[in-house]
Amino acid sequence: MRILLIVSVIVLVMDQISKFFIKESMHLYQSIEIIKDIFYITYVQNSGISFGMLGGIESEIKRWILVFIIGIAIIVISYYWFTYKNENLFYNTGCGMILGGAIGNFLDRLFIGEVVDFIDVGYKSFRWPVFNMADTCISIGIGILIFYLLFIRKGKK
Repeated sequence: MRILLIVSVIVLVMDQISKFFIKESMHLYQSIEIIKDIFYITYVQNSGISFGMLGGIESEIKRWILVFIIGIAIIVISYYWFTYKNENLFYNTGCGMILGGAIGNFLDRLFIGEVVDFIDVGYKSFRWPVFNMADTCISIGIGILIFYLLFIRKGKK
């Protein structure tokens, strides 16, 4: 349980500090080139879900529906971890990354109604939707859990 909590807290703190820094040091829609045509820091606020989906729908009801959905996801992740908990590093790290990232985006949505995104990657005009540290950690955490389920847990059955 210690690894899950440590990873969750590290992810949450990294996410919130990076978003705070972006909000305090940049103007909305400002973009800073890091690697020409490939990587930018671009400050946007996402009122939708992952990677900007549903972002064009403006409604206070949508905000609270998304808060509810993310809250349920946090409960499901926690339930999954408590139900199948074990001491495996991959399992605890993956669950911790997903949980910390989900809580980070949940707090944004709850307190400001939108999620701060700033990682902008692609090539020239072909861009991936802008995302943040929480999204990154959730994606990596899912990858770690898939690895655990396919290659580590599978061998123990």
